[in-house]
Amino acid sequence: MKPMELMTAPNEQQKIKKVLILNTEITLQSSVNGVEVIHFKLGKGDIFSNSPDWATNPDFLRSITSLKGSLEIHIGHEKMTINGGDTTTNIPSFSPIRFKAITNCEFLIVTSEPIFEEIYVAKGMKIHQLAADIEEKDGYTLNHCSRIQRLSDLVGDKLGLPSDELITLTYGAFLHDIGKVKIPLKILQKPGKLTSAEWKVMKKHPLYGAELLRETGFDYLTKASLIVEQHHERWDGKGYPYGLKGEEISLGASIVSVVDAYDAMVSNRVYCPSLSKEEALEEIVRNRGTMYRPEIVDAFVAVYDQLEIISPLTKYKKIN
Repeated sequence: MKPMELMTAPNEQQKIKKVLILNTEITLQSSVNGVEVIHFKLGKGDIFSNSPDWATNPDFLRSITSLKGSLEIHIGHEKMTINGGDTTTNIPSFSPIRFKAITNCEFLIVTSEPIFEEIYVAKGMKIHQLAADIEEKDGYTLNHCSRIQRLSDLVGDKLGLPSDELITLTYGAFLHDIGKVKIPLKILQKPGKLTSAEWKVMKKHPLYGAELLRETGFDYLTKASLIVEQHHERWDGKGYPYGLKGEEISLGASIVSVVDAYDAMVSNRVYCPSLSKEEALEEIVRNRGTMYRPEIVDAFVAVYDQLEIISPLTKYKKIN
């Protein structure tokens, strides 16, 4: 079963459809004369976004209503939190909107144009096909990518990034290893040190990943491709594939570099036993200013006490 499904309720007259994008369950509750009511369900810590290129009308969002729990709405540099029963209509919707569940939450959006099929089904399918490709190739990689997405969001939020940069960051973080779908499994899962020839092949995965995202033709994935391409570059210029140094490396890629390294160190892999969280943090700090961008390490340390909340595997939920 692929990690995205579309369902139609038994009562066809109701035209209720449901889809899963990342960990967000989305239900079209009604679509009448171009106006749609769409229900969202997120688990604590889940993030979801509406990118501006996903709609043609800048005022397509009429309202957002929290039905249950606490929801953070992040637009540009502005944030608001709505709780159960709250409604907001102050939505400059052509700016990217990032939703984050402070607790388990459910909310409704009312739109002035039909968007469910085009946005959440057609374009959402692209993300999920990429995720399905990762899952089919390597289950560890899929779970790792899901964790990296949420860890990167924590660090980026701590740095005060606006919503558009955070959205690009989370797409790039989730898909940072998508290029591994083109790496032979015998290399990807080799239980020992790679030969120089095998390592040369492995080091191509950032280039493969960036190419795959650019081929989608979607603006938000094209922007994220730079993060994918650069996430193995090092602050001291000793990374790959280009040997970029310092601020030649994008901020998003620098964030993913740190959280990717941390998650790899605390995970059991076929070729390397895990470190404790404390040991991994010490290793990150020790390489501040050499492997890793200093302010990213500082932000990572600042949110370290929140990592336990999102460290467990967040494998995709399925709609039965």
